[in-house]
Amino acid sequence: MEFRTKLHATLVGEPTGGRPNIFGNPTSLTLPNSKLSLEYSTSFVRHVSSGDPAALEPDIRAAPTLADALAGRDPVLDAALSHGSTVPVPLPGPAE
Repeated sequence: MEFRTKLHATLVGEPTGGRPNIFGNPTSLTLPNSKLSLEYSTSFVRHVSSGDPAALEPDIRAAPTLADALAGRDPVLDAALSHGSTVPVPLPGPAE
């Protein structure tokens, strides 16, 4: 995915709730007789080129619990901060 390859990002947390490859770019259509309105996808957006995984997996797994929330803890943020980075990564310039 681009944020991993271009920004050298490390994903922290839990797997996504859906597949990263999706049908998208919806277009609307109104049926002439019933006047029902509907939307349909016009393209398949492939974010992961090697297959079609069930979820986007994080590089570092960290799952919050109810106990964490009640105690005011954020295990995902803690995992990200403890992973750290000693080398600053420059952000890309303006879109060309």
